[in-house]
Amino acid sequence: FGCPLCPTDFTRPSDLDRHIHIHTGDKNFPCLRCGREFARKDARNRHTSSSNCSS
Repeated sequence: FGCPLCPTDFTRPSDLDRHIHIHTGDKNFPCLRCGREFARKDARNRHTSSSNCSS
């Protein structure tokens, strides 16, 4: 599964779907404590479980 916007290839369509956010700039996962937005849920979860959240 190749990215239509860059030369990156993926073996699973879900990986391609996740990758597309790099190009679109979509940030659909806000931190509920500080409001910072993330393109990926795992990045938001890592942020909220660390001391980087400025709530």
